[in-house]
Amino acid sequence: MRAMARRRLSLALLPCLLLAGCGGATPAAQAPAPVVDSNPAAPVPQNAPVDAGKDCVKAEGKCGGGVCAVTVKNDCGDPVRCELVIAVTCDSQGGTSAANGDDHVTVASHATGEVDAQAGCSGGQILRTEVQKLACK
Repeated sequence: MRAMARRRLSLALLPCLLLAGCGGATPAAQAPAPVVDSNPAAPVPQNAPVDAGKDCVKAEGKCGGGVCAVTVKNDCGDPVRCELVIAVTCDSQGGTSAANGDDHVTVASHATGEVDAQAGCSGGQILRTEVQKLACK
Protein backbone atom coordinates (compact mmCIF):
# COMPACT_ATOMS: atom_id res chain seq x y z
CA MET A 1 0.00 0.00 0.00
CA ARG A 2 2.77 2.45 0.85
CA ALA A 3 4.48 1.91 -2.50
CA MET A 4 1.20 2.57 -4.29
CA ALA A 5 0.69 5.83 -2.35
CA ARG A 6 4.22 6.99 -3.22
CA ARG A 7 3.62 6.16 -6.87
CA ARG A 8 0.35 8.15 -6.92
CA LEU A 9 2.13 11.10 -5.31
CA SER A 10 4.97 10.90 -7.84
CA LEU A 11 2.53 10.74 -10.76
CA ALA A 12 0.50 13.63 -9.36
CA LEU A 13 3.62 15.81 -9.14
CA LEU A 14 4.89 14.94 -12.62
CA PRO A 15 2.79 17.55 -14.55
CA CYS A 16 3.72 20.20 -12.00
CA LEU A 17 7.42 19.47 -12.40
CA LEU A 18 7.24 19.36 -16.20
CA LEU A 19 5.30 22.61 -16.66
CA ALA A 20 7.08 25.10 -14.45
CA GLY A 21 8.08 23.57 -11.22
CA CYS A 22 6.28 23.43 -7.95
CA GLY A 23 7.05 25.44 -4.91
CA GLY A 24 6.53 29.00 -6.16
CA ALA A 25 9.96 29.68 -7.65
CA THR A 26 9.43 32.20 -10.44
CA PRO A 27 11.73 32.49 -13.42
CA ALA A 28 14.14 35.44 -13.30
CA ALA A 29 13.07 38.50 -15.27
CA GLN A 30 15.21 39.26 -18.27
CA ALA A 31 17.20 42.48 -18.16
CA PRO A 32 16.36 45.11 -20.79
CA ALA A 33 18.64 45.33 -23.79
CA PRO A 34 21.55 47.76 -23.31
CA VAL A 35 21.38 51.10 -25.06
CA VAL A 36 23.88 51.20 -27.89
CA ASP A 37 24.53 53.33 -30.94
CA SER A 38 22.99 51.99 -34.11
CA ASN A 39 26.46 51.91 -35.65
CA PRO A 40 29.02 51.26 -32.90
CA ALA A 41 31.79 50.83 -35.49
CA ALA A 42 31.38 54.42 -36.71
CA PRO A 43 34.40 56.66 -36.23
CA VAL A 44 34.48 59.06 -33.30
CA PRO A 45 32.83 62.30 -34.43
CA GLN A 46 35.05 65.30 -35.05
CA ASN A 47 34.56 68.69 -33.43
CA ALA A 48 32.20 70.94 -35.38
CA PRO A 49 31.34 74.62 -34.93
CA VAL A 50 28.27 75.34 -32.80
CA ASP A 51 26.39 78.65 -32.93
CA ALA A 52 26.57 80.19 -29.44
CA GLY A 53 24.18 83.04 -30.15
CA LYS A 54 26.73 85.73 -29.24
CA ASP A 55 29.44 87.21 -31.50
CA CYS A 56 32.23 87.21 -28.89
CA VAL A 57 31.64 83.55 -27.95
CA LYS A 58 32.95 80.72 -30.12
CA ALA A 59 31.95 77.12 -29.55
CA GLU A 60 32.63 73.74 -31.05
CA GLY A 61 31.55 70.31 -30.02
CA LYS A 62 30.98 66.71 -30.89
CA CYS A 63 28.07 64.38 -30.28
CA GLY A 64 27.58 60.65 -30.28
CA GLY A 65 25.98 57.89 -28.29
CA GLY A 66 23.53 60.18 -26.51
CA VAL A 67 26.17 62.68 -25.32
CA CYS A 68 27.29 66.07 -26.64
CA ALA A 69 30.41 67.83 -25.36
CA VAL A 70 30.81 71.50 -26.32
CA THR A 71 33.86 73.67 -25.67
CA VAL A 72 33.00 77.35 -25.19
CA LYS A 73 35.60 80.11 -25.67
CA ASN A 74 34.47 83.41 -24.17
CA ASP A 75 36.21 86.43 -25.74
CA CYS A 76 33.67 88.84 -24.21
CA GLY A 77 34.50 91.39 -21.51
CA ASP A 78 32.00 89.77 -19.12
CA PRO A 79 31.28 86.21 -18.00
CA VAL A 80 28.68 84.31 -20.04
CA ARG A 81 26.21 81.63 -19.03
CA CYS A 82 25.69 79.06 -21.77
CA GLU A 83 22.77 76.64 -21.86
CA LEU A 84 23.14 73.52 -24.00
CA VAL A 85 20.12 71.51 -25.17
CA ILE A 86 20.62 68.28 -27.11
CA ALA A 87 18.22 66.03 -28.99
CA VAL A 88 18.46 62.27 -29.40
CA THR A 89 16.50 60.28 -31.98
CA CYS A 90 15.64 56.80 -30.78
CA ASP A 91 14.57 53.67 -32.65
CA SER A 92 12.43 51.15 -30.80
CA GLN A 93 9.81 48.52 -31.54
CA GLY A 94 7.07 51.16 -31.62
CA GLY A 95 8.90 53.39 -34.15
CA THR A 96 11.08 56.43 -33.65
CA SER A 97 10.92 58.82 -30.72
CA ALA A 98 12.92 61.73 -29.35
CA ALA A 99 14.60 62.50 -26.06
CA ASN A 100 16.24 65.70 -24.83
CA GLY A 101 19.00 66.53 -22.39
CA ASP A 102 20.42 69.82 -21.13
CA ASP A 103 23.05 71.41 -18.95
CA HIS A 104 24.70 74.80 -18.49
CA VAL A 105 28.06 76.36 -17.71
CA THR A 106 29.26 79.84 -16.77
CA VAL A 107 32.50 80.83 -18.49
CA ALA A 108 34.61 83.70 -17.16
CA SER A 109 35.68 86.58 -19.39
CA HIS A 110 38.48 85.61 -21.81
CA ALA A 111 38.37 81.97 -20.65
CA THR A 112 37.37 78.59 -22.00
CA GLY A 113 34.89 76.15 -20.48
CA GLU A 114 33.09 72.97 -21.38
CA VAL A 115 29.47 71.91 -21.12
CA ASP A 116 28.22 68.35 -21.60
CA ALA A 117 24.65 67.12 -21.93
CA GLN A 118 23.30 63.61 -22.07
CA ALA A 119 20.05 61.95 -23.13
CA GLY A 120 19.09 58.32 -23.59
CA CYS A 121 16.56 56.01 -25.14
CA SER A 122 14.46 53.80 -22.94
CA GLY A 123 14.53 50.36 -24.50
CA GLY A 124 15.77 51.35 -27.94
CA GLN A 125 18.80 52.25 -29.97
CA ILE A 126 20.20 55.75 -30.36
CA LEU A 127 20.11 56.69 -34.03
CA ARG A 128 21.29 60.31 -33.84
CA THR A 129 22.58 62.75 -31.23
CA GLU A 130 22.81 66.47 -32.01
CA VAL A 131 23.01 69.92 -30.47
CA GLN A 132 19.55 71.40 -30.58
CA LYS A 133 20.54 74.77 -29.09
CA LEU A 134 23.44 76.53 -27.41
CA ALA A 135 22.42 79.88 -25.95
CA CYS A 136 25.13 82.02 -24.36
CA LYS A 137 24.08 85.25 -22.61
